[in-house]
Amino acid sequence: MGFRVNLIGSDVSAARSSSVPRLRPLIRSDLPIVEPWFDDHETSRYLGGQDWPGGMLDLAAQVVGTEFRGATQTGAYTFLASRDRRPVGLIDCGVFDRWTEYSGEDASGPVIREEIDVPTGSITS
Repeated sequence: MGFRVNLIGSDVSAARSSSVPRLRPLIRSDLPIVEPWFDDHETSRYLGGQDWPGGMLDLAAQVVGTEFRGATQTGAYTFLASRDRRPVGLIDCGVFDRWTEYSGEDASGPVIREEIDVPTGSITS
């Protein structure tokens, strides 16, 4: 059994390597490595341009404790994925206090059709 993860800016030859991928927290000194990945048309279309990775680092400290689509964010993490010591991708994860099925907004705020009271993660890779 295998798995597939699409990594932002992934280097295909490195991603197919036989070594085990490693994750570590993204730090500001990594930004010159990952920012060019956001020149890719599809990446910038869905996430944004080169300012997106630094923006995620800035936002991480601000979003914990805020509500998003009916759930409270309890953590924000951004990781650099490497194989054979070569950066191959970026993973952004928001952690929330519950799972919600969001159905838009009305005058009173988010419309939540269903919720399950378990911690949940939302991953962008």
